[in-house]
This record gives sequence, structure tokens and C-alpha cells, in this order.
Amino acid sequence: MLVFNYQYQAISELTDPSQELDQIQRPVAAELAEVEKQLTERLSGAPPPVKQAYRHTLKAGGKRLRPLLVLLAARSVGQIGPEVLRLAVAIEKIHIASMLHDDVVDRSLVRRGQASVQALWDNRIAVLTGDYIAADVYRLLADTQETAHLRIIAQAAVEMCEAEARELTLDNSQITEPEYLQIIRGKTAALIAAATKVGGCVGEGSPEQVSALDSYGHSLGMAFQIGDDLLDLYGHRSQIGKPVGRDLRSGLRTLPVIFACRQSGSEKLHKLLSELGPDGPEQKVKQAAELVAQLGGKAYAESKVSAFADQAAAAINTWPASPAYCSLVSLAEFMRHRAW
Repeated sequence: MLVFNYQYQAISELTDPSQELDQIQRPVAAELAEVEKQLTERLSGAPPPVKQAYRHTLKAGGKRLRPLLVLLAARSVGQIGPEVLRLAVAIEKIHIASMLHDDVVDRSLVRRGQASVQALWDNRIAVLTGDYIAADVYRLLADTQETAHLRIIAQAAVEMCEAEARELTLDNSQITEPEYLQIIRGKTAALIAAATKVGGCVGEGSPEQVSALDSYGHSLGMAFQIGDDLLDLYGHRSQIGKPVGRDLRSGLRTLPVIFACRQSGSEKLHKLLSELGPDGPEQKVKQAAELVAQLGGKAYAESKVSAFADQAAAAINTWPASPAYCSLVSLAEFMRHRAW
């Protein structure tokens, strides 16, 4: 299936991922630039260590997927005003705070191709910066005129924390596919769905449109996270901004590995995974990834990405074409072959 952006150029005919993203972002490019400006200007009065850590985090850039979705969702059903921009900034800051905390929990030394905050400073600065950013989100949202927007964002934040806590209680070596899907629904899809849902609300979409955008966001978020897990196994460090195979080294079982481990003939994979640790050699990581592919895990996870991408596009497939709508559909298609 060819999916077209608003200039009717087939996404599948574009070979440069940055070109694809430029096409998808174009309907809200000016507003996305304003979001970036506001992100940069925030926390200018923060204590020096927090300000330095925050600016270091922003310097690494990022996909800005969540604010992009707020803007596209709002534009697809209505207009973009100051309230939309404020909510886009707030949702991205929640994401940034969660990444800082995740790096502490996961002991990650690299984030988006540069040293993580906790590696450059320490865990105290990383946690404090994340807390300060979260507090700034409260300050941002205090000015919102509609409590429904607050409830959507607050519920997503709760689901993220619940999923993180649930993951800690599980034996990663025994995790099942339903358990994995439940965790990523909370850790990743919840905030992405909040972005599309709150965008639909503040854009004054109908209840049916808001519900469709909620479904779209959940499915897109699931496709995004499974794609991330595939990149951890089969991407390149230049693509993902962190060492390949980090999940394997930390003992985290993601969908490709979960599927491969339950296939007959997976004894060698089980043995190899039990031998991998935080400092596992790159050759063993590569060998494990190859075994996962041989056992069908890579193809299975790719099929799940495609299925969720289809679900996302189907959630809004009856809407009239517009630049923002076509970008939403193209973004779902892009998840099948992204190289972030």
C-alpha cells in the first residue's frame, strides 16, 4: 500500500529518512519550531546544575514525535493556538523527564549519541533534573483552561509509572508476550496516545474524532516501541544513539526475543542469553541477534509493527484528506521502515 503525504508524493518512494520526516512535519513545521524554541527557553531560571543538565539533554535533539502528534492531531480536526503549543511542550517535557529517570534506573551511559546526564554528572543531578522538569510541567499546565486536558496527561503519566513498576516485578527471563505488550502499552503508547487525544480535544474535534485519535495514538505507540526493540537488535549505533544490544545485555526480553525463545530449537539461544551480562562482548550480542532472526523473532516482530501501523491508519481512514491528516497516515506507514 502506498501512503501519500499532502503533496501526494509516495512515502515509500522516499529513500532518505530525514526527507520523509520533513515531508510529514511540513503541515506544522512553523509550530514545531515554536515548540522547540519554547523548550529551549524553559528552565532559564533553574539552579545551575539543573539548567546545565537540561540544556545538555536538549542539545542531543530528538524525534519530537509527541509534540508533532499533538500539533498534527489538532490541525487535522481544527486549528492550532497557544493552548495547543503549551500542551505540546508539556507532553515533550514529560517525555524528557521520564528519559532522565529511565537512564538512572537502567544505568545508561549514553543517550541519543552523547553521554547521559547521569554519566556526566551523577544520579542525584539526573533525578533532580527530571523532578524539576516534571514540576515545570505542573506550572505549564496550571494555565490550561480545560481540566479534561489535564486528566488525559495525568492518566498517561500514571500509566507510565505503573508499567515501570510492573516491569520490575516480572522475571524477565520468563516474560510472556501479553505481559510485554501490557508493559509497552503503559511505558510508551500511553503518552503517545495522550498526545493525539489531547491534540484532538484542544483542536475541538468531535467526540468521535477524539476517540479515533486516541486509538490511532495507542496503535502508533505500540508500533513505535516494537520498532525500537528491533532497532536495539538490528540497528546501528549511529541510528539509535546508544549501543546496540543494550536490552540483551541488561537481561530485558523484548518481543523478537520472546517469540524466538518459545520456538523449538531455541536451546542455544537460551544458553547464550544466560551468559550475556552488562559487559557482554559485541560478538555474542550479534550472535544472539542472528539466532533470534533464524528462529523467526525478527520477522514476527516486524509483522506486529505492520499490524499496529495498519490499526493506526484504520482508526482515521474515513476522514477527509487534509495536509495534517495525510501526515498522520504517512507517519503510521513510516513506522514500518523507520531508521531513527
